[in-house]
Amino acid sequence: MRMIESTSRLSILKTLKSVCIAACGLSLVICLSAAHGAPLSLEKSEKQFKSQVKQFITKYCLDCHTGEEAEAGLALEKYQSRDSILEQREAWEKIVKRIQIQSMPPKDAGVLPTDKEREDVLAWFDDALYGVDCSGEIDPGRVTVRRLNRSEYNNT
Repeated sequence: MRMIESTSRLSILKTLKSVCIAACGLSLVICLSAAHGAPLSLEKSEKQFKSQVKQFITKYCLDCHTGEEAEAGLALEKYQSRDSILEQREAWEKIVKRIQIQSMPPKDAGVLPTDKEREDVLAWFDDALYGVDCSGEIDPGRVTVRRLNRSEYNNT
């Protein structure tokens, strides 16, 4: 009888230890993913747009996508800031997909971006198009007028 009790206690302790290790590992993964996914500040994002994204567009895209006769009717010279890109989010989501699958710029374009340039620009677009800035004031939403039920109304 004593041996059964000690064996069951030992297995309970092993199980408890395994659960604690799993919980610590899970919390570590959650913390790291939350820290990795933090969006850029607005100023830093705008600065990165001017230093990387705008140069990327100028160097690799504007040869074909400028003016009245732009390829696919897509004139990119009008996008001079982060906000102008966000105004046309759907169009830029399509453009980003083309950059990801490396169909843009096309192979016969002459000068092609390096993998590092492509990754940097795609990271900026990922943050700009899908990142959420949680540093601002919290909006609690619409406040609904609460109605009294019968017992509350009778007690007033």
